[in-house]
Amino acid sequence: QSFDDTWTLAGKGKGLTYSSTNPRSRIDYVWLLRTANPTTSTTASGKTPAPPRPVNARVIPSEASDHLPLLVEFEIP
Repeated sequence: QSFDDTWTLAGKGKGLTYSSTNPRSRIDYVWLLRTANPTTSTTASGKTPAPPRPVNARVIPSEASDHLPLLVEFEIP
């Protein structure tokens, strides 16, 4: 199985998450399963639903940890 890095699909810039006081490294990720056949289930209409698609990714300023949070928003068809 393969995974896509949602930051490369929907983020802007470098996505640095460590350290929170002086971000110089990107060590936090949100991965999305890459698959040719997204699901074996079908909807009521009989169509196979498309997988979620990342539409926005951003690093959020915070002092709660030594890492910065990474937020990814998905479109779910």
